[in-house]
Amino acid sequence: MSTDPSPLLLAVPPRSKIDPRLEARPSPIHGTGVFATANIRAGEIIIVWGGTLFTWEEIKAGKALEHSYCTIHEGVILGHTPEQGYSVDDFTNHSCDPNAWMVDEITLAARRDIKVGEEVTADLAMWWDLDEESVSWECNCGTALCRKTFTSRDWRRPELHERYGNHFLPYINERIKQLCAMKSVDII
Repeated sequence: MSTDPSPLLLAVPPRSKIDPRLEARPSPIHGTGVFATANIRAGEIIIVWGGTLFTWEEIKAGKALEHSYCTIHEGVILGHTPEQGYSVDDFTNHSCDPNAWMVDEITLAARRDIKVGEEVTADLAMWWDLDEESVSWECNCGTALCRKTFTSRDWRRPELHERYGNHFLPYINERIKQLCAMKSVDII
């Protein structure tokens, strides 16, 4: 597995770039969500994450706003400082059948057409990985594919590999390749 971050990580914008057709408002899934104010076509870029790069030590020391950060490469966490405040993208809720997915370390695109008024969701398995512990949350997405709970280890689920292909964060794609390679080796 490569430990070198891609050149893209060196160009993380200081603020997230949010499609103007998105807004935050109360969500039936959880708290606040992100909603489309106009139709969005499949494949359109809707969010480019921005902010400040942190280490886990800085996160644990409270340097980033809670719920504003995500590991985007091994040991590299992107989030917002209290001075930066929250961004609309911090309110992207989980769904087991999302309408958005990852394109690279910091870019989300529409997985399918998103209708005006629809909540923009992503499967947190695409970027949520806590190796040191397995954390789980109750899922309220209500889709036909709902897993009822989602965990920090869901990226390991073969059905999600099939469903999303390479639309996980690149470092998680590498972990998936390694996991699949280990499963294909016969143990004598």
